[in-house]
Amino acid sequence: MVWSRQRHQVADAVIDALSGMLQSIRQQCVNPTLTYGGLSPIDKYLGSLVQAMDEHIHAITIQKSEEAQAELARTDEAARLDDQQRRARAGQVQQQIAEWDGIGRSMKALMADLQALDQAPEPAAALAPGV
Repeated sequence: MVWSRQRHQVADAVIDALSGMLQSIRQQCVNPTLTYGGLSPIDKYLGSLVQAMDEHIHAITIQKSEEAQAELARTDEAARLDDQQRRARAGQVQQQIAEWDGIGRSMKALMADLQALDQAPEPAAALAPGV
């Protein structure tokens, strides 16, 4: 019975000490301080996150604006091209596509040759090395 009472008293003392520590930590985190310009550490941290997000959003906005301006410049250039220039460019693109198609056909033929070599039977001399 004495042990039970002592354990209960010790447990109460530990709970009181932990409650005091928790209250102290809460006050340090939530209460405004002069260190952070009258803000609490949590408010200061959240404010810095908001500022970092604002800066990131601003950087993305600038990047997207530059991309849009580049796209606008490209479309303006395309609109200025006269019919002859468009035909010349179209011919160049068609020639490039034809070259790529030729490369593709060459690659297919090469792959077929390599597959045929892989499937070819072994020469008889390789089967009987002592002959």
